[in-house]
Amino acid sequence: MGQGTRAIGPYRVVRRLGVGGMAETFEAERDLSPSCVLPVCIKRVLPAFADDADYVAMFRRESKPVAAEKK
Repeated sequence: MGQGTRAIGPYRVVRRLGVGGMAETFEAERDLSPSCVLPVCIKRVLPAFADDADYVAMFRRESKPVAAEKK
């Protein structure tokens, strides 16, 4: 990754899409091979809510239908 390039786990952030009251979203990508890049959207809990167990549980429940659609 070049200077100033941000990563979230194995994903390279392309740009921040937006931020709301409790989370932010990013356009990102992951290199699967030299010729294959997987585009993704990452939604991340804002730090102020990361320790709120109820919110984190709701956030995880919200992600399951999206993950199930991709099977």
